[in-house]
Amino acid sequence: MRVSRKRMSFLLVVVIVGSLLAAAVVSATQSGPVPATEENRAAQPEVQTARGDTVIGDDPDENGYNGPIVAAAASAPAAPSEDSASATPQELLAAPGPDQQGSPDSVAAGPEWSSNFYYFFAAGSSFRPRASSTGWDYQSAGCISARSGTNIFTLHLEVPHGARIDYLRILYYDTSASNTAGYITRYDAHGGMSDLIGATSTGNAGYGYVVSNYLGHIVDTESNAYILNWIPNGTGSSIRLCGLRVAYRLP
Repeated sequence: MRVSRKRMSFLLVVVIVGSLLAAAVVSATQSGPVPATEENRAAQPEVQTARGDTVIGDDPDENGYNGPIVAAAASAPAAPSEDSASATPQELLAAPGPDQQGSPDSVAAGPEWSSNFYYFFAAGSSFRPRASSTGWDYQSAGCISARSGTNIFTLHLEVPHGARIDYLRILYYDTSASNTAGYITRYDAHGGMSDLIGATSTGNAGYGYVVSNYLGHIVDTESNAYILNWIPNGTGSSIRLCGLRVAYRLP
Protein backbone atom coordinates (compact mmCIF):
# COMPACT_ATOMS: atom_id res chain seq x y z
CA MET A 1 0.00 0.00 0.00
CA ARG A 2 2.85 2.40 0.84
CA VAL A 3 4.59 1.61 -2.48
CA SER A 4 1.41 2.42 -4.42
CA ARG A 5 1.08 5.81 -2.69
CA LYS A 6 4.70 6.68 -3.55
CA ARG A 7 4.08 5.83 -7.18
CA MET A 8 0.94 7.96 -7.22
CA SER A 9 2.82 10.88 -5.68
CA PHE A 10 5.59 10.55 -8.29
CA LEU A 11 3.09 10.49 -11.14
CA LEU A 12 1.33 13.54 -9.71
CA VAL A 13 4.61 15.49 -9.62
CA VAL A 14 5.34 14.51 -13.24
CA VAL A 15 1.88 15.71 -14.33
CA ILE A 16 2.28 19.08 -12.53
CA VAL A 17 5.76 19.71 -14.00
CA GLY A 18 4.53 18.84 -17.50
CA SER A 19 1.60 21.24 -17.16
CA LEU A 20 3.89 24.08 -16.07
CA LEU A 21 6.24 23.49 -19.03
CA ALA A 22 3.34 23.49 -21.49
CA ALA A 23 1.99 26.76 -20.05
CA ALA A 24 5.44 28.36 -20.39
CA VAL A 25 5.65 27.37 -24.05
CA VAL A 26 2.21 28.81 -24.79
CA SER A 27 3.03 32.06 -22.96
CA ALA A 28 6.31 32.50 -24.86
CA THR A 29 4.52 31.96 -28.16
CA GLN A 30 1.82 34.54 -27.39
CA SER A 31 4.29 37.21 -26.24
CA GLY A 32 6.49 37.06 -29.36
CA PRO A 33 7.06 39.93 -31.81
CA VAL A 34 3.99 41.64 -33.30
CA PRO A 35 3.67 40.79 -37.01
CA ALA A 36 4.97 43.53 -39.30
CA THR A 37 2.43 45.76 -41.05
CA GLU A 38 4.12 45.03 -44.38
CA GLU A 39 6.67 42.72 -45.94
CA ASN A 40 10.17 43.11 -44.51
CA ARG A 41 12.06 44.06 -47.66
CA ALA A 42 15.25 44.78 -45.71
CA ALA A 43 15.96 41.04 -45.69
CA GLN A 44 16.43 41.00 -49.44
CA PRO A 45 20.11 41.06 -50.44
CA GLU A 46 19.47 43.45 -53.36
CA VAL A 47 18.18 46.13 -50.98
CA GLN A 48 21.11 45.86 -48.64
CA THR A 49 23.61 45.91 -51.49
CA ALA A 50 22.01 48.88 -53.21
CA ARG A 51 21.60 51.01 -50.10
CA GLY A 52 25.03 50.11 -48.73
CA ASP A 53 25.24 52.83 -46.07
CA THR A 54 26.42 50.69 -43.16
CA VAL A 55 29.48 52.78 -42.18
CA ILE A 56 28.71 55.64 -39.79
CA GLY A 57 30.98 58.63 -40.30
CA ASP A 58 31.86 58.17 -43.96
CA ASP A 59 29.35 60.78 -45.16
CA PRO A 60 29.46 64.50 -44.27
CA ASP A 61 25.97 64.46 -42.71
CA GLU A 62 26.97 61.82 -40.15
CA ASN A 63 28.56 62.27 -36.74
CA GLY A 64 32.27 61.43 -36.71
CA TYR A 65 32.92 62.62 -40.26
CA ASN A 66 36.41 64.14 -40.65
CA GLY A 67 36.54 64.67 -44.41
CA PRO A 68 36.43 67.92 -46.37
CA ILE A 69 33.41 70.22 -46.34
CA VAL A 70 32.37 70.99 -49.91
CA ALA A 71 30.90 74.32 -51.00
CA ALA A 72 27.17 74.26 -51.64
CA ALA A 73 27.02 75.48 -55.23
CA ALA A 74 28.05 72.24 -56.93
CA SER A 75 25.29 69.93 -55.64
CA ALA A 76 22.14 72.03 -56.02
CA PRO A 77 20.10 70.91 -59.05
CA ALA A 78 20.20 73.46 -61.88
CA ALA A 79 16.44 73.79 -62.27
CA PRO A 80 14.57 75.52 -59.41
CA SER A 81 11.67 73.69 -57.81
CA GLU A 82 9.36 76.50 -58.94
CA ASP A 83 9.39 80.11 -60.11
CA SER A 84 9.15 82.94 -57.62
CA ALA A 85 5.96 84.95 -58.06
CA SER A 86 7.64 88.21 -57.10
CA ALA A 87 10.57 89.67 -55.23
CA THR A 88 10.42 89.56 -51.44
CA PRO A 89 8.94 92.82 -50.06
CA GLN A 90 11.53 93.41 -47.37
CA GLU A 91 9.74 96.54 -46.15
CA LEU A 92 6.88 94.38 -44.86
CA LEU A 93 9.28 92.22 -42.86
CA ALA A 94 11.09 95.26 -41.43
CA ALA A 95 7.92 97.04 -40.26
CA PRO A 96 7.57 97.28 -36.46
CA GLY A 97 4.98 95.08 -34.83
CA PRO A 98 4.19 93.21 -31.59
CA ASP A 99 5.45 89.90 -33.01
CA GLN A 100 8.88 91.25 -34.02
CA GLN A 101 11.87 90.23 -31.91
CA GLY A 102 14.74 92.44 -32.96
CA SER A 103 16.95 91.91 -35.99
CA PRO A 104 17.11 88.43 -37.57
CA ASP A 105 20.81 89.10 -38.24
CA SER A 106 21.58 88.56 -34.56
CA VAL A 107 20.78 84.85 -35.02
CA ALA A 108 23.95 84.40 -37.08
CA ALA A 109 26.22 86.27 -34.66
CA GLY A 110 28.46 83.23 -34.21
CA PRO A 111 27.10 80.89 -31.52
CA GLU A 112 28.86 77.66 -30.67
CA TRP A 113 27.09 74.82 -32.39
CA SER A 114 26.28 71.36 -31.04
CA SER A 115 29.04 68.84 -31.70
CA ASN A 116 26.56 66.25 -32.97
CA PHE A 117 23.90 66.50 -35.66
CA TYR A 118 20.18 66.49 -35.05
CA TYR A 119 17.94 65.12 -37.78
CA PHE A 120 14.54 65.62 -39.33
CA PHE A 121 13.85 62.41 -41.24
CA ALA A 122 10.64 61.92 -43.23
CA ALA A 123 9.65 58.80 -45.16
CA GLY A 124 8.42 59.23 -48.70
CA SER A 125 4.95 58.07 -47.66
CA SER A 126 4.47 61.29 -45.64
CA PHE A 127 4.70 63.53 -48.75
CA ARG A 128 1.64 64.65 -50.74
CA PRO A 129 1.31 66.31 -54.17
CA ARG A 130 0.36 69.97 -54.36
CA ALA A 131 -1.99 69.42 -57.32
CA SER A 132 -5.03 67.15 -57.23
CA SER A 133 -4.23 66.04 -60.79
CA THR A 134 -1.06 64.31 -59.60
CA GLY A 135 -1.71 60.75 -58.47
CA TRP A 136 0.63 58.65 -56.41
CA ASP A 137 1.12 55.04 -55.28
CA TYR A 138 2.56 53.55 -52.15
CA GLN A 139 5.19 51.00 -53.12
CA SER A 140 6.66 49.47 -49.94
CA ALA A 141 8.86 50.24 -46.94
CA GLY A 142 7.80 53.92 -46.87
CA CYS A 143 8.56 54.58 -50.56
CA ILE A 144 6.10 56.27 -52.94
CA SER A 145 5.96 56.93 -56.68
CA ALA A 146 4.03 59.33 -58.89
CA ARG A 147 1.25 57.67 -60.89
CA SER A 148 0.19 60.61 -63.06
CA GLY A 149 1.12 64.26 -63.47
CA THR A 150 4.46 65.85 -62.71
CA ASN A 151 3.63 68.20 -59.87
CA ILE A 152 5.80 68.64 -56.78
CA PHE A 153 5.27 66.63 -53.58
CA THR A 154 5.68 68.62 -50.37
CA LEU A 155 6.07 68.27 -46.60
CA HIS A 156 6.54 70.91 -43.91
CA LEU A 157 10.07 70.89 -42.47
CA GLU A 158 10.14 70.94 -38.67
CA VAL A 159 13.48 72.48 -37.62
CA PRO A 160 13.85 74.83 -34.60
CA HIS A 161 14.30 78.57 -35.05
CA GLY A 162 18.00 79.48 -34.87
CA ALA A 163 19.23 76.02 -35.85
CA ARG A 164 21.80 75.67 -38.64
CA ILE A 165 20.85 73.39 -41.54
CA ASP A 166 23.98 71.74 -42.90
CA TYR A 167 22.94 68.90 -45.26
CA LEU A 168 20.04 67.35 -47.14
CA ARG A 169 20.03 63.63 -47.96
CA ILE A 170 17.66 62.04 -50.48
CA LEU A 171 16.97 58.30 -50.25
CA TYR A 172 15.38 56.80 -53.33
CA TYR A 173 14.74 53.86 -55.60
CA ASP A 174 15.66 54.56 -59.23
CA THR A 175 15.85 52.15 -62.16
CA SER A 176 14.74 54.68 -64.77
CA ALA A 177 16.59 56.93 -67.19
CA SER A 178 15.45 60.00 -65.27
CA ASN A 179 16.76 61.32 -61.95
CA THR A 180 14.60 62.38 -59.01
CA ALA A 181 15.36 65.48 -56.92
CA GLY A 182 14.70 66.74 -53.40
CA TYR A 183 14.92 70.35 -52.16
CA ILE A 184 14.77 72.46 -49.03
CA THR A 185 12.74 75.51 -50.07
CA ARG A 186 12.08 78.71 -48.13
CA TYR A 187 8.83 80.70 -48.51
CA ASP A 188 8.11 84.17 -47.05
CA ALA A 189 4.30 84.23 -47.72
CA HIS A 190 4.67 87.48 -49.70
CA GLY A 191 5.38 85.90 -53.09
CA GLY A 192 9.05 85.20 -52.45
CA MET A 193 10.70 81.78 -52.37
CA SER A 194 14.13 80.25 -52.84
CA ASP A 195 15.58 76.74 -53.01
CA LEU A 196 18.25 76.61 -50.31
CA ILE A 197 19.80 73.30 -51.37
CA GLY A 198 18.98 70.27 -53.46
CA ALA A 199 20.10 66.68 -53.96
CA THR A 200 19.50 64.56 -57.07
CA SER A 201 19.58 60.79 -57.56
CA THR A 202 22.31 59.37 -59.76
CA GLY A 203 22.40 56.26 -61.93
CA ASN A 204 19.71 53.62 -62.15
CA ALA A 205 20.93 50.82 -59.88
CA GLY A 206 17.86 50.75 -57.62
CA TYR A 207 18.00 51.82 -53.99
CA GLY A 208 20.51 54.52 -53.17
CA TYR A 209 21.11 57.88 -51.52
CA VAL A 210 22.84 61.19 -52.25
CA VAL A 211 24.03 63.78 -49.72
CA SER A 212 24.00 67.44 -50.69
CA ASN A 213 26.98 69.72 -50.29
CA TYR A 214 27.32 71.86 -47.17
CA LEU A 215 24.63 74.55 -46.71
CA GLY A 216 25.13 76.29 -43.34
CA HIS A 217 21.74 78.09 -43.35
CA ILE A 218 20.44 79.65 -40.12
CA VAL A 219 16.74 78.86 -39.73
CA ASP A 220 14.47 81.90 -39.34
CA THR A 221 10.92 80.69 -38.67
CA GLU A 222 9.88 84.23 -37.72
CA SER A 223 10.00 85.37 -41.36
CA ASN A 224 9.98 82.13 -43.38
CA ALA A 225 8.32 78.77 -43.75
CA TYR A 226 10.50 75.81 -44.70
CA ILE A 227 9.26 73.04 -46.96
CA LEU A 228 10.74 69.80 -48.25
CA ASN A 229 9.95 69.46 -51.95
CA TRP A 230 10.27 66.34 -54.08
CA ILE A 231 10.20 66.39 -57.88
CA PRO A 232 9.63 62.84 -59.26
CA ASN A 233 10.74 63.61 -62.84
CA GLY A 234 8.93 60.46 -63.90
CA THR A 235 5.98 58.21 -63.16
CA GLY A 236 5.67 54.56 -62.23
CA SER A 237 7.40 52.27 -59.78
CA SER A 238 10.83 52.64 -61.42
CA ILE A 239 11.45 55.97 -59.64
CA ARG A 240 10.45 56.39 -56.00
CA LEU A 241 11.04 58.63 -53.02
CA CYS A 242 11.91 56.65 -49.90
CA GLY A 243 12.83 59.60 -47.67
CA LEU A 244 14.44 63.00 -47.18
CA ARG A 245 16.68 63.65 -44.19
CA VAL A 246 17.88 67.06 -42.97
CA ALA A 247 20.97 67.26 -40.76
CA TYR A 248 21.15 70.33 -38.52
CA ARG A 249 23.00 71.62 -35.47
CA LEU A 250 21.68 73.56 -32.49
CA PRO A 251 23.34 76.68 -31.02
